[in-house]
Amino acid sequence: FQNYVKELSKGGVILCVCSKNEESITKNAFKNHPEMSLKLSDFACFIANFNDKASNIIEISSRINLGLESIVFADDSPTECEWVKNKLPEVTVINLNSDPSTYAWQIERLNLFVKSGFTKEDASRNKSFKSIAKIKNGLSKSKDLEKFLRDLNPVFNFENVMDHNVQRILQLLAKTNQFKLNTSVFSYSEIELLANSTFAIKFKDRLHDYGIVAVVVTKKEGKLLNITNWVMSCRVFSRRLEFATRRLLSKIALNLNCEEIKLCYFPSDRNQMIVPLLSQLGFQKSNNNEYISPSQYPEKMPKDFMQLNTKSFKIKYEK
Repeated sequence: FQNYVKELSKGGVILCVCSKNEESITKNAFKNHPEMSLKLSDFACFIANFNDKASNIIEISSRINLGLESIVFADDSPTECEWVKNKLPEVTVINLNSDPSTYAWQIERLNLFVKSGFTKEDASRNKSFKSIAKIKNGLSKSKDLEKFLRDLNPVFNFENVMDHNVQRILQLLAKTNQFKLNTSVFSYSEIELLANSTFAIKFKDRLHDYGIVAVVVTKKEGKLLNITNWVMSCRVFSRRLEFATRRLLSKIALNLNCEEIKLCYFPSDRNQMIVPLLSQLGFQKSNNNEYISPSQYPEKMPKDFMQLNTKSFKIKYEK
């Protein structure tokens, strides 16, 4: 079972511990038991205490910036499973029962984890979410938020659609649900046609290289730069990447002689976090689901402290 879980981790599934026990005792098993395949380094978040497990799952969700609907809770206690089901209906609960040698089969048969379209970002997900937990902890303790964010030395850049990144672009557009303007998704052939106006956003700091964490699909319409869709991974929430992206979109729009930037936001049960951000990003509702902003970067925008690297980025729009 441990080997099976470890293979899931290699495929991009994030592992966390939610144990009702003394933390030192629990960690000691992973450190010193000779037959443990899983090690402490395999887990993005480790919580062991005597709080109820539903509360601890909420804490895990907060620490790694992952929505409850993305969490799978597996436990061999029917009581714990019923408690979590009752308190957190968004969480997928698996009550592991009978012979432990069947645990892997009990999980695998549910087909919960997508194994196709594997990207290098998937391979580094565990390390990425560890960095998130560390940053979240730092954010909560920091008395000087601006200095804390600046000292992480964040760097971002844009890439056009290329062979090496198209799979990740399609993955983000299909799987992202919290920071996502609308439900529009694209096929491989559609993204190829939009390659000149679709941008992959890469991000790294002194703790980790997160790879491609956001995608913006645009279209030039006369004097208007239309954002067809804009998605961003939960891994970079609270890092102000949305403001850095808005800054670069302003440069692109002005370079293309566009006077305004337009986007269409369609609310879902998961993307409500975008609503307060739209006004902060300089967009005002104009008609139904449409939001408009002047191309110029708004003056009163929070500092993002990000260095911009555009070596692999070119504006290829036809004039």
